[in-house]
Amino acid sequence: ENSFSDNYISTIGVEIHKKVLDITEGTQINFIIWDIGGQRQEMMPHRARFYGGANAAFITLDRTRAKTLENVRVWFEDIRNTVQQRIPVVIIGNKSDLDVSVSEEDIKNIADEFGFHYILTSAKTGANVNDAFLYIAFKYLENVF
Repeated sequence: ENSFSDNYISTIGVEIHKKVLDITEGTQINFIIWDIGGQRQEMMPHRARFYGGANAAFITLDRTRAKTLENVRVWFEDIRNTVQQRIPVVIIGNKSDLDVSVSEEDIKNIADEFGFHYILTSAKTGANVNDAFLYIAFKYLENVF
């Protein structure tokens, strides 16, 4: 949490992280994040088993790699075919601090196609990361109440 390494290695298997977001004094939202290695072909047959108990999903694409935009459809179909209830999904356009090959317009178009919200972020600078978590938390709470 709140850390970044320039020596990123693509997720192999599953990485589980916790993020705590302070909403107001005395009110926190706790997230358990399952990073399931969407880029890796060997994970494809196994990804769906991790979606079962999901309450929300970020579909994160790397704005410096156009191929990840194409994968958004595949990842969404995996979620839709596996998760029983309707959950909030947000498309995250990450690495927005770098020279990008995936434009905001490209991301907006696919988000509109699926009826999702999208947020442009940078894990390196932290830009909009908390906003993404706040947004998905409020969408989840709307579904619950």
